[in-house]
Amino acid sequence: MLAGGAFLLNYQMIPGSQTPGPAKIVTAKVPKKPKLMLFLHPKCPCSRATVEELDRLHAATAGRFDVNVFFVGPAIAKSSWTESKLVARARTIPGAEIVYDAGGKLAKQYGALTSGQTFVFDTSGKRVFQGGLTASRGHEGDNPGRASLEQYVATGKIAATQTPVFGCAFGTLAKSEGGGE
Repeated sequence: MLAGGAFLLNYQMIPGSQTPGPAKIVTAKVPKKPKLMLFLHPKCPCSRATVEELDRLHAATAGRFDVNVFFVGPAIAKSSWTESKLVARARTIPGAEIVYDAGGKLAKQYGALTSGQTFVFDTSGKRVFQGGLTASRGHEGDNPGRASLEQYVATGKIAATQTPVFGCAFGTLAKSEGGGE
């Protein structure tokens, strides 16, 4: 029993994989306000905390980010993938654009490997942040990612340009339409 508890505690603190991601936003349009792009696995239990932290960030910054939440899943998916409880919760964040990333095409384009991967680009399209919005897997509360982004909106300066990401690997997505739950 003790060994199992130690394993879980250790697992909670192991960050997911990250790549550098693009230095500039990968779109033709430069954002009018800082653009926050969050990539999530629609069935990742760890990502509930990330959505809650995004909601707190959005409230603390008075919506001064243009927010896109991309749910990465199979190319052909049942509604349990496209309309999970996590997707429904994300839809309640005012102004957040929710997109289903079929087959993970956008995640691959941005180099997002782990649920919870967040990128922020300034109004010139330059990446100013990449990382996660939680301090460990599935845990809400004060964390360097959210604090850095709140500081960025308030002062134009950012304390941490990269933080660890805690969530399920997108590579664990079932390859078939019915995979997962």
